[in-house]
Amino acid sequence: MQDKDDDLLTTAEAAKLAGVSARTLIRWRDDGKLESVPIRRPVIEARPGIGWRRADVLRVVEKPVEPVSGGAATV
Repeated sequence: MQDKDDDLLTTAEAAKLAGVSARTLIRWRDDGKLESVPIRRPVIEARPGIGWRRADVLRVVEKPVEPVSGGAATV
């Protein structure tokens, strides 16, 4: 079984995946375009405690999700 945190990204990871700045992610969240989720794993970044679902980030930037072996998905 896959850990449910596997699909959560830090702000830095989500920004890199989307090809935008962390500020853009926050703006998308504030505009209702993207939802952030609270995370409890240790994060060392400017906005600890905020996670982003990989599928939501990919949907906003309209990138297809490709399955990889082991049941996980990647871009």
